Amino acid sequence: MTYVHKVFGLGILLVIVFSVLMVPLALAQEGGTVEVTLEDGQINMVDSLPAGPTTFMITNNGTEEHSFEVEGNGIEEELDPHLQPGENGTLEVDLQPGTYEVYCPMADHRGQGMEIELTVTAATDTTPSALPATGGVLSPGSGILLLGLGVLVLIGGLSLAFARRTR
Repeated sequence: MTYVHKVFGLGILLVIVFSVLMVPLALAQEGGTVEVTLEDGQINMVDSLPAGPTTFMITNNGTEEHSFEVEGNGIEEELDPHLQPGENGTLEVDLQPGTYEVYCPMADHRGQGMEIELTVTAATDTTPSALPATGGVLSPGSGILLLGLGVLVLIGGLSLAFARRTR
């Protein structure tokens, strides 16, 4: 394999790898995923999110049946079915900026402390607490930079190939 083929192959590899790495980042920015743990007497989750489609991934780590409800700004969405101890569920809600009450609607669980206030900020807010977790995916700037580097190496490989061919 010649030097030209190696450079060309490296360029293609870089473009493919960084294109694949950008897909989870794009998906993470389309909507947030929020991990929620329900325990007897408390709800564990973040208390601030950006506006937009949000998927709550809920786990009942308690010893009793629990559920999950989001209420506020004209929204009242409840997890169905309720979760037995050890079960998981998801609830999708399109959150608008404002304040929401998040609680367990079972029996008197809300009165026993299974309630939090959720603040939803405008989607353009870029404060660190308002950004959804991306699961360790590259930031947009570094991903674009690396994708550009792959394209440049690919173009360089093509240029070398054509230069050697015309000799």
